[in-house]
Amino acid sequence: MRNLPQGLPQLPTDAAMHTSDQRITQVREYKIITALFGGGVEPSHADPITVVRATAVRGHLRFWWRATRGGQYATLTDLRAAEAAIWGAAANDTTGTQSAVWVEMQQSHAGTEDRPFHIEQKGRDIKPRPKSNVPDYVAFPLQPNRDEVEHLTSEDLLPTLVGVTFTICISFPSKYQKDVEAALWAWETFGGIGARTRRGFGALQLVRVNGQPEPLPKQQDAKRKIEEQLKQHVVEGTWVEGVPHLLRDVSADWLVLPSLSWKELSEKLKKFRQHSDWPEPNAIRRRAKHKPRGPHKERNIDAAPRGSFGLPIVFHMAHDTDMDQILQIDAKRDRFASPLILKPLACSDGAVGLAVILQ
Repeated sequence: MRNLPQGLPQLPTDAAMHTSDQRITQVREYKIITALFGGGVEPSHADPITVVRATAVRGHLRFWWRATRGGQYATLTDLRAAEAAIWGAAANDTTGTQSAVWVEMQQSHAGTEDRPFHIEQKGRDIKPRPKSNVPDYVAFPLQPNRDEVEHLTSEDLLPTLVGVTFTICISFPSKYQKDVEAALWAWETFGGIGARTRRGFGALQLVRVNGQPEPLPKQQDAKRKIEEQLKQHVVEGTWVEGVPHLLRDVSADWLVLPSLSWKELSEKLKKFRQHSDWPEPNAIRRRAKHKPRGPHKERNIDAAPRGSFGLPIVFHMAHDTDMDQILQIDAKRDRFASPLILKPLACSDGAVGLAVILQ
């Protein structure tokens, strides 16, 4: 990583109290190439003061550090101790630990609002807004429920933000260089900012580091570049159960899809999840003592394989009155994050689509 050249902002404001260890400091400029959803202190809303918050950036980096470097720790206790040393730990009954990685927001520009949906005055139906850049299939959490629509206008619906840019100053001890490099690369490649990043929201492009333009790969080189970086940043080892992570060799668990836009990626997921071969609707009908329907009505399968793509799932049984159901994990946990990541990756000659399964 390149050290901060003269003339650029130096350490974050709280750095004066830390004088030990040689530190690496960088100014990194980003633009968000898809829409930003949420990310503020209020759920589903961007922050009204700083559209991208330094605490959010550090939180994402913490996750991607675990996903790339966590395999070198045999137990969850060891993993937590190493994580606390680098990224800090909240105060509890004993003592909290301050993060060794400092992230300061230099500037952020909110871009412009893009509402994926609008309300038709006739019938009060919620419809995708034709001029929106946001795929409506992955934007469903931005829709109000039916009971709320009667009292809303299109301007009341949740917006996303497009054209967002931001600049951070990040500083860390040189002994953690490999750890921070890995977290930054994975966050920039597979992650994002805000909510629903696994469905492409908040996708990042690194524009400059310390004022120097960051080169983009060509589409044809994207797969090879990612393979090289995986081998460089993802450790070999045995991962603690329950910790989502990448693998050094994930040839069976990820794809690079040339020239696919965010909307095209979303449409592929939509077609895959909504085709008629899934067994859940007929499993619901059998439990309710209704007759199965469709081309595979003879299959007696009582299973919900689409739960692997995230929970809860709302089943709207259009042909069966009063049979709508919500599939969730249990009464205590109402959400299971999907291990599937779909997002575009910026290239010098367009973009490629990434499809990745977290282990």
